[in-house]
Amino acid sequence: MGPVGFWPESWRNAVQIILDSSFPTALAIGKDALIYFYNDAFIPLAGPSRHPSALGKPVPVAWKEIWDQILLPRFNHTLSTGEPAGASDLLMPLEPCGCVAETYVTFSSVPLRADKNPPDGIFWTAI
Repeated sequence: MGPVGFWPESWRNAVQIILDSSFPTALAIGKDALIYFYNDAFIPLAGPSRHPSALGKPVPVAWKEIWDQILLPRFNHTLSTGEPAGASDLLMPLEPCGCVAETYVTFSSVPLRADKNPPDGIFWTAI
């Protein structure tokens, strides 16, 4: 991704927004790379097995247990159409502590873009 000074302004602003937020918020930056950034409020959802090792990794690696069936179709929809995607009380088999736990998550994936350009990332909120 290179030095932050070379990132699009939308990426820098989005990182600042999630860091300032008290709500669980994360980013998948770069349409192809989907590099994972998150705030402190997201840590309990992600679990100690993911923090801090997942920071800066591609989302498909950081969230491998739910990537193919849950995140990939929603992220593809948002990135290709520019429309948000999400779910309410969706059962996700997460591994927050190294073992699979049934977790019900409400989340929204919103396109991240510079001006009117096609989406080049995902702004992700979840509880």
